[in-house]
Amino acid sequence: MYTALDHQFMSEALIQAQNALYLSNPNPRVGCVIVKEGQVIGRGFTQKVGGPHAEVQALADVRARGIDPVGSTIYVTLEPCNHMGKTPPCVDALISAKPAVVIVSMVDPNPLVGGKGLERL
Repeated sequence: MYTALDHQFMSEALIQAQNALYLSNPNPRVGCVIVKEGQVIGRGFTQKVGGPHAEVQALADVRARGIDPVGSTIYVTLEPCNHMGKTPPCVDALISAKPAVVIVSMVDPNPLVGGKGLERL
């Protein structure tokens, strides 16, 4: 189902998540990589509480490079949040970006999210 490139890009997203090791607590460490035409065009990881989540940071990275994320593939290590907390729902930012595909490594075990973000995508 997934290609070797999908595995490679998800591995890169996991590396991004490591950058949040001592930064994101109590939020989960999440990494995100955005790919277009086989090239990584954006990276992000969850920032300190109240700061951007991985997906939003990666989209900001893409836009800072002057690239349009429409039609991209987004790899994220945890299902995007779908509820309002200290930040707006990440799923809203992803929907607005109009990617072709979003690949998620796991469903969020938090009952506030738990599959709801994936349903919206």
